[in-house]
Amino acid sequence: MLADLLLQDIDEEPEDGGEPRIHQGTKKDRIVSTTDPEMRHGRKSSTKTFNGYKASLATETEAGVIVAVDVQPANKPDGESAAALVGEANRRCKRQTKRVLGDTAYGSVDTRRELAEQGVEEVIAKAPPISTRAGVQFTLEDFEIDSKRGIAQCPAGKKSIRRNRVMKPSGWRYVFSRNDCHGCPIRAQCTTAKVSARIVTITEHTEELQRLRAFQRTEQFKKRYRRRVVVEHRIGRLVQLGIRQARYLGRVKVAYQVTLAAAVANLVLATSKGSDRFARVLHSLDTAVRLVTRCRIADLARIVDQPLDSRSIPLALLSRRGRPQLAPSRPVF
Repeated sequence: MLADLLLQDIDEEPEDGGEPRIHQGTKKDRIVSTTDPEMRHGRKSSTKTFNGYKASLATETEAGVIVAVDVQPANKPDGESAAALVGEANRRCKRQTKRVLGDTAYGSVDTRRELAEQGVEEVIAKAPPISTRAGVQFTLEDFEIDSKRGIAQCPAGKKSIRRNRVMKPSGWRYVFSRNDCHGCPIRAQCTTAKVSARIVTITEHTEELQRLRAFQRTEQFKKRYRRRVVVEHRIGRLVQLGIRQARYLGRVKVAYQVTLAAAVANLVLATSKGSDRFARVLHSLDTAVRLVTRCRIADLARIVDQPLDSRSIPLALLSRRGRPQLAPSRPVF
């Protein structure tokens, strides 16, 4: 680990072929802490950063019961754990999930395909927004693409002069003439480049994303998407139970903390329901409560170097060889 810490902020072989130098910016998988090597840098927005982990949860929208939780390093995209989270919810509830509601992080084409492999028939999530630079008005949707002829036409009526193949995802990059772009009266609304012409990239995902963006503007989508408020309420409840601060070091132990908070939130929810719904809530709650008693027992046993059963997990987490060890608080979100 010492070698990784010393070299992670150094470019040993710069692209310009010069001498080793300090790396500009933050490397992708940079180690943040020596006491918790699994935590990473993360972002909540373009300006707000944090160090730690991300917690995800699956909630049944009918009764509001949390049926599965997951914790990953802060630099991991949310959508990458969606399929595993839904699969865990299916196993615990012993039924197939047909519809998934999520935010934009779960709306990419790749995430939707992974969920479809889990048996999900519909994903109600906003598609990723079209990426544009500041000051640019025209987006991909303002260009007319003729894939059969291999030509793209810009809002000013000019046509592309060639197209080049791109990979991952597969598609085409349409290139416009530099002369056409330089003399265009609406150039400032199309590109910020001072010399090069506008380039438009169309991939195998483009058509599906355009369809999804059109659907999310309909009243049908908006009505279904509003049901996501149930999940937001559950997240707010977990925040009240203290999951913004990790009480342990290591991903597995932080997952135990979030799991325990989810079980408490479920119990409070069950006791607050009326008598007519109480039995149904408790039926769904049965699998959720097991999150505490069966929370990654094998992984925890490996960490504390001793065999564990469901009754000894809390004690083993807080003490080792009989000596209590308190972990400093660290941010989860």
